[in-house]
Amino acid sequence: MHRLPSRCFLLLACLAASALPVLAQRRPTAPVGIFPLRDVRAGMTGVGKTVFSGTQVQTFQVKILGVVHNMGPKQAVILARLSGGPLAQTGVLEGMSGSPVYIDGKLVGAVALGFPYAKTAIAGITPIQQMLAQEARATAQAHQDAFAADSGAPPPAATLRLTAADGNLQLLHPKARLQLGPARALPADMQLPQLHTPLVLSGFSPRAIAQFAPQFQALGLAPMMGGTAGAGSATNALAPASSLHPGDMISVQLVRGDLEVAADGTVTYIHDGHIFAFGHRFLSAGATAMPFSHARVVALMPGLMTSFKIAVSGRRLGVIRQDDSQGVYGTFGGQAHMIPVRVSVRQGGVAQTYRFEMVNNRFLTPFLFNMALASTLDATQRSVGPATLRLQGAIDLAGAAPVEIHDLVAEDINGPASAAMSAAAPLSYLYQSGLRFTIRGIHLSVTSSNRNRTLKMVGLWANRSQVRPGQSLTITARLRAADGSMVTRELPVHVPASLPPGPLKIAAGAGEALDLMEMQRLQQGFRARNVPQLVAAINDLRRNDRLYLRASEQRPAFVIAGQQFPAPPPSVARALAAGPSVDSGMAASQDSPVYQYATPDLPFVIQGVKTITVQVRKPDY
Repeated sequence: MHRLPSRCFLLLACLAASALPVLAQRRPTAPVGIFPLRDVRAGMTGVGKTVFSGTQVQTFQVKILGVVHNMGPKQAVILARLSGGPLAQTGVLEGMSGSPVYIDGKLVGAVALGFPYAKTAIAGITPIQQMLAQEARATAQAHQDAFAADSGAPPPAATLRLTAADGNLQLLHPKARLQLGPARALPADMQLPQLHTPLVLSGFSPRAIAQFAPQFQALGLAPMMGGTAGAGSATNALAPASSLHPGDMISVQLVRGDLEVAADGTVTYIHDGHIFAFGHRFLSAGATAMPFSHARVVALMPGLMTSFKIAVSGRRLGVIRQDDSQGVYGTFGGQAHMIPVRVSVRQGGVAQTYRFEMVNNRFLTPFLFNMALASTLDATQRSVGPATLRLQGAIDLAGAAPVEIHDLVAEDINGPASAAMSAAAPLSYLYQSGLRFTIRGIHLSVTSSNRNRTLKMVGLWANRSQVRPGQSLTITARLRAADGSMVTRELPVHVPASLPPGPLKIAAGAGEALDLMEMQRLQQGFRARNVPQLVAAINDLRRNDRLYLRASEQRPAFVIAGQQFPAPPPSVARALAAGPSVDSGMAASQDSPVYQYATPDLPFVIQGVKTITVQVRKPDY
């Protein structure tokens, strides 16, 4: 059921009402006891706390229906009927996740689950003991990370395979391994899924939200187009911890600045400077660092399938430190490492600059960057009709060379989406490596024209069919432009004097096609063992705005630590082939390059590749 238009309309209609002060100063909440799960019985009654409007925490009534054990590995769920406030009209609301439930004044758990299409407000409650276990897991993870950093050993995942076997680039973790959202193996009316987490996207175009909504929904998030409560309403100023209480709404911020992405939920428990919220997984990111802020409810939206709260972010409160199946855990104060991004888009004489920050997350950061760039380009570029976009920028790393972003994208349709995917690819390569690095910032400049500037390879020939070692020959490439006109380019080939007689294979064309050709011939993928190797491998990938030539012979060749070693001496080749070291980062091939050439940058995207063979004859003595 597509709910985006109604959410968008209601949120925009209510923003003016949210311009009131975001925080109300209240007395600190006294510590409460824990009601043990073993003592929960059907028929018990209690109260819950949540925000239905503004920042005022209100109560609702709870009647326990029973306890269901083994809803997950050693995990129980308390079933209850909720009533009071607007719940008779709305049912259990998305955004109530984490709402604390008390029996006899003691905390029993957090509202976390709900039936879609339910006629009554039946909820699943996550027991508080299961949520409190997150603090111990976060502490253990911190010790483990510190030990790994001290040992200097790369993590097990630090083996990025830059090979064709990886298939298409996944900017989000492959779905087969990313079962983070509510399972849909059963019909919706036969399961008790987690309540979707409202995800408000501000500054994004409707087309971009629609394009990326399925990925968010797979994470158990309900994306909606939104805005902010007004200039300066969501600031980086730190609010006092005493301003937050159980039942209050918080926003976990994934992107902030000219573009904003924030997930809304409810605080369950506060103890000794630590908070527990949501009652179910957010992204299932494990140990993490995401800023969270106070949130203000501006409206409730009743729906047939499900209902939800609409909220806007307020002042910053602290950092979410742990995110697993039983909720999120965080601390007051502190700073989460956010990645500053600057994107400048220029078309003709008009330029527009966007500045925002993103969370540092292995799976989510490339996806957010891709979506943010797709939205900014969609707002400034046409998606239907010929377009060429040049991307130039860099990913600045602490203690390492920058990763270059350099590409030219030419399409007749959906050019902005293709350009955004291309710009996010280097960032995805970094995070998929599993290596430890710190991104200091990303800057990107995009220039565009309303022409499809492509050249497609249609022919390749040499000025001679035979050549002797030490001689040169000229290769002519024929290319067709988008308007049908033909272009020819002459490329030189210098045959090494030491080259033995035999066939010399010459390939010319697009850099991407030649990279793919080389990767397919590697007997195993090159594995980056450290950040400098990885950066060099990414930066050495050929560009698509140059015409490349590669001449090779059929002899053993090796790639070691990202560097090519063509045609080593026979004794060295035998030693490497007989016992390659697992840690050497070595890959073998039977295709040894003997000469390579690239034109300077061209104002065209080169497409395709052509291959010919010339014979190397014995030298004349």
